[in-house]
Amino acid sequence: NKPNATPDETKAFIETQVADMKRLSESVGRPLLMTESGTMSRKGGTLKPGNWRDPGEYDGEEQARYMEAILNAFWDKPWWRGMYWWKW
Repeated sequence: NKPNATPDETKAFIETQVADMKRLSESVGRPLLMTESGTMSRKGGTLKPGNWRDPGEYDGEEQARYMEAILNAFWDKPWWRGMYWWKW
């Protein structure tokens, strides 16, 4: 939600969507497996994680912070079964 967000800031943003994902899991009576999760390893990649076409300056740290935040947001959820890392 902002450039150079910390893992905690990114996790706080992601957690706004965690409740929706939990409700989805409960509504279908199945655990959740994310089939694509990730962001490009470039500056600003977390602002538009699905935008893989725009060039940008390499920033592996931004990508690492995003990955850490995703894992921290979901790791302990009993209805979550994992994810497939996209563009790692």
